[in-house]
Parts: sequence; C-alpha cells; structure tokens
Amino acid sequence: MSWEYTRRKITCEKCGHSGIQIDGSDDWGRTTVEWEGFARSQTPEYLVARKREGPERPRCVCGSTAVHLGEVIPE
Repeated sequence: MSWEYTRRKITCEKCGHSGIQIDGSDDWGRTTVEWEGFARSQTPEYLVARKREGPERPRCVCGSTAVHLGEVIPE
C-alpha cells in the first residue's frame, strides 16, 4: 500500500520557534505524525480518553506544548 504525506509549518505560541509537522496516511486508514524541530511528549491520559488529543504531541525546546498549525508546504 502507498503512503501519502502532508507537510505543514508549525510554530510555538510561546517563543516563536518553528518546525514542520509531517502527517502520513495509507490506503488502509493508518496514520502517522512526526515533528521536525520539536520533541515528542506524552499527552495526559484524560485528554486521550476524551478524544481531545492523540497519544503524543510536539514539545518545543522552551518546554511549551502549545503550537500553531500553519499552512501546507507544497512538495
């Protein structure tokens, strides 16, 4: 099966650090999310259980997890 990827610019709302979020999906409905320039952090269980966020989220170098999702980067 083939994978399709969408790249978007993301920016930390606290310090302005920017990076890229890469969303991937395949024909079977599986998905992946990766962040360039940001670390991975675990989302609190209650947010995952209430389906408000996924199991992981980006963490900026300043420690903030508040990021703004920007425009799609053309290939």
